[in-house]
Amino acid sequence: MLILGGMRSGLFTPTEAAVVAAFYGLFVGILVYRSIDLRKLYATLVDAAEVSAVILIVVALASVFSWASNTLGTFDSLSKSLIGAGASETVVLLGIAALLLVAECSWTRFRSTSFSCRC
Repeated sequence: MLILGGMRSGLFTPTEAAVVAAFYGLFVGILVYRSIDLRKLYATLVDAAEVSAVILIVVALASVFSWASNTLGTFDSLSKSLIGAGASETVVLLGIAALLLVAECSWTRFRSTSFSCRC
């Protein structure tokens, strides 16, 4: 009721509603049900920080890959040939998907040979 009512009345946006929901759950868990103590809260926050760090690392590596492929011009000639072929949108989208699949397979092969630890 609090979340939907706040969004419907314009008090907060969906992102702010998520924050309100998190703090409401924390409030209920600590004060109403008394099922969350400081140790559980700390462990939960540490787990959330680890998950957030993994997601941010994936985003950072994706931006590095994007920058590298843009700087090297890896996909420029292939994209120009796809657009210049005069094919339909479906064929162009399938071609782009195939290009990304080849790029991912190449990157996976490079990563597994370059960064593997043979201890």
